[in-house]
Amino acid sequence: MDGISSWGLGKYRVEMVDYNAEVSNESYFTLYSKSSQKLPYKKAFWYSELNTIVEPGEEAQILLGTSYEDVTLIYQMEQKGEIITLDFLNLSNEQRLMTIPVSEEHRGNFSLTFIFVKDNRVYRGETLIEVPWSNKELKVEFESFRDKLLPGEEEEWRIRISGIDGEAAQAEMLALLYDASLDSFRKHSFNFGIYPEIYRQRWWRSDSFSNRRSSIAVNIRGPYNYISPTREYDDLNYFGLRLLSYDRGIQMFNLGLRSASNIKITESIVLEDGLEAAKGDGLASDDYNYDYNFDYNLLDIDIRRDFNETAFFLSSFKGR
Repeated sequence: MDGISSWGLGKYRVEMVDYNAEVSNESYFTLYSKSSQKLPYKKAFWYSELNTIVEPGEEAQILLGTSYEDVTLIYQMEQKGEIITLDFLNLSNEQRLMTIPVSEEHRGNFSLTFIFVKDNRVYRGETLIEVPWSNKELKVEFESFRDKLLPGEEEEWRIRISGIDGEAAQAEMLALLYDASLDSFRKHSFNFGIYPEIYRQRWWRSDSFSNRRSSIAVNIRGPYNYISPTREYDDLNYFGLRLLSYDRGIQMFNLGLRSASNIKITESIVLEDGLEAAKGDGLASDDYNYDYNFDYNLLDIDIRRDFNETAFFLSSFKGR
């Protein structure tokens, strides 16, 4: 947008209108500056994550601030369940840019927590800083590849493995051949992760600032006995049917019962243990007809005839 560099800090509303189609849309955004000590607008706790996916040698950046005066904020850095840094920050109606240098020892992620108390209320910000294992990545390229073979035909594939910077890498490779027709039933996928991703293991609790309720019991004895009135209303008898709950291995759903007079059972249901739900239990209404006889069409799925699968392991595979 033109002239945005001259705009002041704050919250804005942008509206887009198409007068030809007579449609419009609006959205809100906050304009702030990380180099300014001024908050974009008054806020008890201003918290913005600027750079949370970093490599060693870079800096993680968190922008935080408050409109309160004289706030003491606790800053904690944690990795692998251990507290690496625990410090205090003083803020007074200002915004501050926090920069955390990241080194090799931080690979696998670490967590940041910022918390303070003001006027009997807790304010907290938590962030996971991701430091990936990019130094362990391998690049795999096919130098020769054939995607079609005839029965009994032999073929050779050539694969080049290199490090993240293109240098030759020594690696071990597992190659798997499987029947692709099985994908018609369920897609095949690989999940191979040997490097840990570390997540938060320590949390700050603020139970002492939750709501509390008190009551007082008064026993007044007098010449009159006061009896509070009670009211009872008619309700449906479900004969043991539990709505919106799991019962005897199947899930019962409320099928839109309206009154006992217009309920019509379409069919009975046999439960997992062999018991049959009796008619009159209210398993269906007159507005619903359910077909429990599912018909799956398996004609489009190729029948698998060869159940041989081949896997070979090449140890000490040397890249070129």
